[in-house]
Amino acid sequence: MEKTRVLLTVDQRFHSQLLKHSLETCQDVEVVGEATDAIECLKQLAAKQPHVWIHSWADGDDLAAIKSHVYSIQPGISIIQINPDEPAGYIQLPVNTLSELLCLATQSRQRMEVA
Repeated sequence: MEKTRVLLTVDQRFHSQLLKHSLETCQDVEVVGEATDAIECLKQLAAKQPHVWIHSWADGDDLAAIKSHVYSIQPGISIIQINPDEPAGYIQLPVNTLSELLCLATQSRQRMEVA
């Protein structure tokens, strides 16, 4: 089975290192790159074709334009937006359909039952 390729663009270096270390302990995940700005991020997204992009950039017109471009060149990518300032480690996952949401909920429940 192919490993899940992840690109990180987390602004705070400490949070980025913690997240990278945590992801690298997962056998089925490979961190394929890190970027600190939009240009480098777009270059790495195109070159490395990650399955997941994890970022900590604030919402706004710039981020909306980047996401739109990313989805146009890589429609199957999952984008996770984290907010390291939230005490609970808030994670936002965009969901396109109700069936996608139900699938995510089912997968989460199944993981919790196994643990």
